[in-house]
Amino acid sequence: MKLAEIAAALGAELVGDGEIDIAQPVATGRAEAPDDLEIAFTTNRLAGRTRGVGRAGMVAADVDVPEGLWDGYIAAAEPREALARLLDLFERPVDGPPGIHPAADIDPTATVAGDAAVGAFVRIGPRSVVGPGTRILSHVTIGADVRIGAGCLIYSGARIGDRTLVGDRTILHYNTVLGNDGFSFLERPAPSYGQLTHGSRADNQENPNRKINSIGWVEIGDDVEIGANTAVARGTLGPTRIGSRTKIDMNCSVAHNCELGENCVLMGDVALAGSVTVGRNVIFNGGAGVADHITIGNGAIIGPRAGVAQDVPDQVVVHGSPAQPVLELVSAMKATNPRRLGKLYDDVRALKRQLADLIAAKEKNTD
Repeated sequence: MKLAEIAAALGAELVGDGEIDIAQPVATGRAEAPDDLEIAFTTNRLAGRTRGVGRAGMVAADVDVPEGLWDGYIAAAEPREALARLLDLFERPVDGPPGIHPAADIDPTATVAGDAAVGAFVRIGPRSVVGPGTRILSHVTIGADVRIGAGCLIYSGARIGDRTLVGDRTILHYNTVLGNDGFSFLERPAPSYGQLTHGSRADNQENPNRKINSIGWVEIGDDVEIGANTAVARGTLGPTRIGSRTKIDMNCSVAHNCELGENCVLMGDVALAGSVTVGRNVIFNGGAGVADHITIGNGAIIGPRAGVAQDVPDQVVVHGSPAQPVLELVSAMKATNPRRLGKLYDDVRALKRQLADLIAAKEKNTD
């Protein structure tokens, strides 16, 4: 593409020569050919840089570009949005040959759309349906009575359990698991509250925990993306739901009966225990954990490695473990700052000395 064509597609300003041919975008300073487009969104990335082999670049509109650094460049008012559009222009599709591979194992009762692609060693179970334009890469397992919508992309190693429903344009990355059995057990004998709080639980070696089966399913909305090695367990009696446009990072765990609203974001290593209810537009930062039967309101933000043990209202930001509203946490941290505590201890010692002196003076006067 010409640099001018890219600028027009991004709705960004073109400065300099727009006839430069562009083969690929690269990070600043990484250009190895004249047709590499260098990306720099801060002045710091350009500080002290001399011209290399790249003839063109893309920067944020407020970045000061040294004169003569490039023959032409794009200045974007919204750099992150411009970068997203740019990478769409230069997307490198995954290796998914069209058609159904001869080594795929598709049950005779399953239905696969004519323009869907199914890779080698894929297993599609009885009565399952794969929608039009969906691409399934090699070594994917799809159980019975599964419904997969249109335009989905399922990477190698994904496992989709029985009765799972997947909406349109959903992306499942490597080794995603949907519809595994929920982690639910009946402890025998069931401990009382007193036993739990005082640590006097019985030895269960002769009376092991009893498994509670999950006979429900998983429902995934439209335009959902689920990262590698993430698992979403099926519900005990009904569905575990992931709302449309929700994005889940890798190594996350969504337990049985959870319900996530639309447009949520779960970053890496987030774990939701059973029956958690999450509203719309909620953000979970990396490593956060949520106890079972917790409700999290619309627009809430859960801080990194937060441990959520009670409900979170709408639009509230919580941090820490146990998680609490950020202003309360900051206040508590200030109160327990070692320097403040040291001063508090000094004040208490001084007060004790004064009190001792007062008591001694009173006793002397009494005598």
